[in-house]
Amino acid sequence: MTGTAPYHDPADPYQYYGYDYHVPAGLVHTLKTNGNPPADWLRPVPGQPLTFTTTAATGAGGIRLVPYYQAQRERYVVYWDLLP
Repeated sequence: MTGTAPYHDPADPYQYYGYDYHVPAGLVHTLKTNGNPPADWLRPVPGQPLTFTTTAATGAGGIRLVPYYQAQRERYVVYWDLLP
């Protein structure tokens, strides 16, 4: 994604001017849940509160899910597409 924000005024230093994000094509954002509840495809990580991993049944096994505030200096997904 590249470009400038719509309705942007470059003279206003408090407005966000533009962006140039490189989103990796291989960034996983979908999980195949087969309509199953999260307890079937998520496993807690022992000794790490609020940390989970996905099972192989999702088609993307081993993805680590951590609280948003712990994701620093790395790519992350906030909203996931859950495929039935």
